[in-house]
Amino acid sequence: MKSVKFFAMFVAAAVFTLSSCEKTPQGGEQGGGEEPTLGTEAELTSLTLVSGDISIDGFFNGNTVEIAYRANQYDALATATATVEISEGATIEPDPATPRDYTVEGGVTFTVTSEDGKTTEEYTVTLIEAMAVITGELTWNKAVGELGLPAYSRGNVGIAFSGTHIVTYDAQVFDLTGAPVGKLNLTGVEGADAENFQFAALSNDNNGVLVASVGLDASGAYVPTGNTQNRYYAWMDGYDSAPTLILSDASGNDFCIYMSVAGDVKGDAILTYVAGRGPTQMHHVWLVKNGDWENKVWSSVSTQYPGNDGNWGQALSFFDGSNDGTAALSPFIICDSRGNNEGLQILYMENGIETRLVGSLEEGELAGFGDLYGNYSTGSAKAFLIDGVPYVAVASSGWTQVYLTIQPVDTNADYIIPTVAYPGAEIFPSVAAFYDSESGNVYVAMLSPNNQIVLYTVSVQYV
Repeated sequence: MKSVKFFAMFVAAAVFTLSSCEKTPQGGEQGGGEEPTLGTEAELTSLTLVSGDISIDGFFNGNTVEIAYRANQYDALATATATVEISEGATIEPDPATPRDYTVEGGVTFTVTSEDGKTTEEYTVTLIEAMAVITGELTWNKAVGELGLPAYSRGNVGIAFSGTHIVTYDAQVFDLTGAPVGKLNLTGVEGADAENFQFAALSNDNNGVLVASVGLDASGAYVPTGNTQNRYYAWMDGYDSAPTLILSDASGNDFCIYMSVAGDVKGDAILTYVAGRGPTQMHHVWLVKNGDWENKVWSSVSTQYPGNDGNWGQALSFFDGSNDGTAALSPFIICDSRGNNEGLQILYMENGIETRLVGSLEEGELAGFGDLYGNYSTGSAKAFLIDGVPYVAVASSGWTQVYLTIQPVDTNADYIIPTVAYPGAEIFPSVAAFYDSESGNVYVAMLSPNNQIVLYTVSVQYV
């Protein structure tokens, strides 16, 4: 019996030991554990529309998300995606990562559902056009002597931009303060080693790529005037890099001085210059797709205005390089120096419809004449875009002064710079413009040969 008792005590001790190792619920905890707490919030806290390189943050006005777009961004918002932030654990429908048309009437509505499924909120994304506040101010005005510029043998388009640098007819380069930074790289430019070398004409595309023409005689030698051959070069990688020959023309005329380029020289571009003189003036128009200058296509544009009426010339300035490979599609400016002392005329051409622009000199004012730009017939014009909206800078001339006007083509809109006069009689003023996407500014430079260069900065703010 003694052995039986011992065994019973051992079993009892073992049972006690095992039971003491079991976890004892604390604070009323049940063996299955506590249910997780699900989120109850259903908020959309941020939304950004994205289409290509366009990105616009939304502004929240209650459950309405306002997207303030610029004029040239509207079409892209028809295929935009959205990046969003929502409450933790919540879901959103439809999928914001799916491209959709945000330009539809009434906007696009998203539904956010809380994690626990009990709360929903609807948010509607609507578009509003941002209002541009555009101002222009004089940055500097420097005499040609101060800048070290020689007399200009051509006297037409003698200034252009290479990015945010200003290039003049004698291949000098200045920064935006007017300080000299050196000479243009002329490697490979025919005739550039000639004494007193000057370009026949300068222009720049919408991205600030410089294009310049050189006048040569029949033998290929540089001549300051009276050329029978022309070479056109583009500084694809900036003023300090060697240029690329993009066009040779042996049409036997001296009219390359009325040259202008628009669009993207490395993409789709339009290069134009006048073709002789006639009762309805024709212009050479070279079309380029995808930067393929080897396969450029010749086209032409003829205006209803004569080039043989005793005037000083006619030029076109396109707003961009859009073309279908056979014809230019971009609107353009006609800058026509009318004969018979009628004064300079500027016309905006879009889809075959002309709009006559006017300066802002008062009727009857000594310096004002014709279309109120100046009382000489000569001048220069450069078309440019601000977020897709067309503007033009016009340099005109008078008996004792030169003039600069910076204006929209919309005749009901305000001038950026109403026609302003600078002293010094000069019949061949020229103008250049460049929209710098990095700063958001437009830089407009006017050259009055033998007098001065002025630089204006046009600033754009959206509200």
